[in-house]
Amino acid sequence: MDRIKDYILQRKVLLGCAMVIVLLFFIIFQISKSTQSDNVQFVENNSKQLATLKQSETNQSKQSEALSSNQVKEIKVDIKGAVQYPGVYPAKTSQRINEVIGLAKPLENADLEWVNLSQPLYDGQVVYIPYKGEVHQNKFEMYQQNNAQSNSKQANQQKININQADQSALEQIPGIGPKKAQEIMQYRDAHQGFKSIDEIKEIKGIGEKTFEQLKEYIEV
Repeated sequence: MDRIKDYILQRKVLLGCAMVIVLLFFIIFQISKSTQSDNVQFVENNSKQLATLKQSETNQSKQSEALSSNQVKEIKVDIKGAVQYPGVYPAKTSQRINEVIGLAKPLENADLEWVNLSQPLYDGQVVYIPYKGEVHQNKFEMYQQNNAQSNSKQANQQKININQADQSALEQIPGIGPKKAQEIMQYRDAHQGFKSIDEIKEIKGIGEKTFEQLKEYIEV
């Protein structure tokens, strides 16, 4: 009888151990499953954030390219005077006189000290390189006057689109500082862009007087 009792007791102990082992395996399995689920969710969230970030960078890149394309234009300038190859040359509005006169090869007796080499280029511009000693002659003065008369045309050709320009471009408009540039961007975002240049007067601080000063430099 004692042997039977010992046998049953041993079986109970073994059965209890087996149940404990099964329970431990079950707990470990649940923890592992939960960890894998968290990892999958973490990866999915990161993937979504990465995709959103890439899309944002792509959109910003496209906007930047569109803005750059809108502001930099292909033009032609006429180079005359003391150069080996006078003629009409292709250029861009982002260039300066110094970058194009090299194509025409100034002569040894060219007087470059009377030329503003840092002057921006615009379409139809005449760049006259005077000969040494010629600076007071009528021919030189004629070309200087011609360039002065074309300054207003240059402003029209380089107008800033207030619906597309970023803050740095808006700050190039006369009378517009960093704060006003931000207000212009906020207004156009809230009203789906400006319908006309006159609408810029809706910005606080831009009245009729200020508008008259900047209207020649903006467009929509």
